[in-house]
Amino acid sequence: MREKRLRSLSDILRKKYEVLERYLSELRRELDLKLVILFGSLARGDWKESSDIDLLI
Repeated sequence: MREKRLRSLSDILRKKYEVLERYLSELRRELDLKLVILFGSLARGDWKESSDIDLLI
């Protein structure tokens, strides 16, 4: 059961990073980004499935 939950969390995290990468790719096409900082629960590693993605652009 624990292994299944870990796999599920891993899949969720992978999807969050895929969304983040697509979003940043779009921004890079439109803007001259100098720095993007990930902060909050995702950066700390204490995120939940419902956590948002906090970025400082």
